[in-house]
Amino acid sequence: MSVSPPPSSNGSYSNNGVALSANDRRERNKAASAKYRAKKHYQSGEMRTQITELQDYNNVVTRQLEECRAENALLKNQVEKLKGRLVAEKVLKRLREVGREKKRRGGSSAGHATTKVSAQDLSVSDSETDDVVDTVAGVEDDEDEDDVDSVLQDDTGDVEIEKRGDKNRSNTHRKVARIERDNEDYRDN
Repeated sequence: MSVSPPPSSNGSYSNNGVALSANDRRERNKAASAKYRAKKHYQSGEMRTQITELQDYNNVVTRQLEECRAENALLKNQVEKLKGRLVAEKVLKRLREVGREKKRRGGSSAGHATTKVSAQDLSVSDSETDDVVDTVAGVEDDEDEDDVDSVLQDDTGDVEIEKRGDKNRSNTHRKVARIERDNEDYRDN
């Protein structure tokens, strides 16, 4: 760089000093603009990196959320099935009790007898269902002796219990299992 003479009141030096000053300002502005652009470019790159990381994290969390929702739906479905089994088990247990009670009162054990049971006799409360949520067992594992072969419901809401002798006891378990499957299919639909 050359040393410029100090400004004086002479007009020739004054024009040269102003020209250097404007040129100097242009150079400074170019440097500042370049520095600003570099800073902006760096900040923009940082923001892109953060956005990419957040999008990846969002995708992971969204996937986990969908898995939790699917698992929750599966668990709700299983709970409904278990509740259905409990209700069916309670109804069948109540049917057996009512059948035994009617048998004791009536004393007809010979051949083929039909007993009418009202829907009120078979009612199962929610509290009874909730009490045994953890202890769901298949009816076919029940060692109780019962001679209920089939359960039919007529138009009035009464339930008919067909009783037979001990020779058809194995049919009872098959029919009870069929009733349970029908109850599950009904709840699934």
